[in-house]
Amino acid sequence: MTADQESTKNRILTEAITVFQQKGLLGARMQEIADKAGINKAMLHYYFKTKEELFSQVFQQALTLFVVNIQQILASERTLVEKVSQYVDYTTSALSANPSIPSFVLHELNRDPLRLVTYFAGDNRLNLTRFTQHFSSTQQANQFFANMVSLCIYPFVARPMMEKLFGMSPQAYDQFLLQRKELIKSQLMQQL
Repeated sequence: MTADQESTKNRILTEAITVFQQKGLLGARMQEIADKAGINKAMLHYYFKTKEELFSQVFQQALTLFVVNIQQILASERTLVEKVSQYVDYTTSALSANPSIPSFVLHELNRDPLRLVTYFAGDNRLNLTRFTQHFSSTQQANQFFANMVSLCIYPFVARPMMEKLFGMSPQAYDQFLLQRKELIKSQLMQQL
């Protein structure tokens, strides 16, 4: 692939991420993605034959980047306190930079649960072995992990509702999320 072709493909993927995150697979249109990427629809189909193929690559890229970093944190030799702190910092920072990813993933999980099951069954499976070793039982580790994930992700999924409910501007809600990071760490540490 030439540098121009690589650049075009990356531009398509960048624009597709935005469209798919806003509209999901069913609501996205190839013509809209082509327009945003500054190419015609035929050129888009040269790189990606179907909308499903393009979506699959976008979905995998969004998850892979996120999951690889999470895996590194959970599988590290660090103490549990360090892992929890790093997980919360990374997750909230990554989601602040890409706030539509949680809703995008949840929407697609509800629409096609098998897609995520298949994704996480392969090479992208989170290995929780080192994380679980810090707990007296697998059940305790699973409950703690579920709490940690929920506390970090829910404020991003529920953002539109919570901004309205709290009467916050988007900037005020961003501040709320920054303050919440330390609160989450504190609450999780109390469970250890």
